Amino acid sequence: MAETHYFIGISLSVPAQQTLAQLQNNLSQDVSYKQWTNPKDLHITLTFLGGVKPGKVEEIQQRMRKVARSHSPFPILLKGIGTFGKENQPRVLWVGAEKTNSLTALHREVQDQCAEAGFKKDNRSYTPHITLAKKWNNPQKFLSSIPEAMIGEEEFVHSFSLFRIHPDQQPKYERVEHFKLGEEA
Repeated sequence: MAETHYFIGISLSVPAQQTLAQLQNNLSQDVSYKQWTNPKDLHITLTFLGGVKPGKVEEIQQRMRKVARSHSPFPILLKGIGTFGKENQPRVLWVGAEKTNSLTALHREVQDQCAEAGFKKDNRSYTPHITLAKKWNNPQKFLSSIPEAMIGEEEFVHSFSLFRIHPDQQPKYERVEHFKLGEEA
């Protein structure tokens, strides 16, 4: 039996989900993607764990409770649109999240705790973002420029979560545990 995949991320508020869903709707007129992220699945990834054995889930939960206690809530700004992949047919379309000191510190501690638990640490430079769409759809169509869009939405980060991934469902991500920043468990 295949292991269930998990990640740790920051959920967005309902107003931010609604704003970004409208942005997705507007962008879908101009760009060609196979998968548009369900608005309820919009998040900022802190770390992707991949396949996790059931016994390891509890260890991650304990470690993340400790991480959450050591951080205070903080604001971030959602701004700018970017892509990953080929310039004219990018595989991912995203909205950026401001790389604040608080977000960077939270990301680093989450990564460090997961590495101590035996998970592979991602050594790439951290680019905090919210994936709007994946998998370029039309090989005959090219992205000439990224459309300008509203961005400048402030989001207040009060918590982060451990999510289980259900690839064949909508929404795909199930919150396993919610970790409130600065709060004793």
